[in-house]
Amino acid sequence: MQRGGTIKVHKLTFKGVKAVDTRGLKAALATARELVDSWVRKPISDRLRFDADLQRVQAFYSDRGYPDAASPARRQAHDKQDRSIDRDGDEGEPVRVAASISPASTSSRRAFDDLKKRAPLKVGEPRDRQIVVTTHEWR
Repeated sequence: MQRGGTIKVHKLTFKGVKAVDTRGLKAALATARELVDSWVRKPISDRLRFDADLQRVQAFYSDRGYPDAASPARRQAHDKQDRSIDRDGDEGEPVRVAASISPASTSSRRAFDDLKKRAPLKVGEPRDRQIVVTTHEWR
């Protein structure tokens, strides 16, 4: 694949996305912002930015506890310039939270139970990186 230059991106499709928020996923992609900003003219994207978006999809899933999500498909038309990103694949099994807070992080059992109840990180939920950080800041 040739690096650099411009390509036409006409659409982003996210079929079968159940594990993550589709709006958040689109917001994380440079190509999606270009499509919104270019509704008057033909959508154009930088080839390197487009390729980076494919990696951003995987990073987005990984940050939300799905490190094994399949790579998004890259569709390429016959002219080799017209592309779309299709996210229609296996999201994989999430890494789940086993424990959110240790008793050593509080001075009393009552404080520990209260903190455990209010903490945003919940046992059994997918390990969302931002929620881990937020919970860590609660201590």
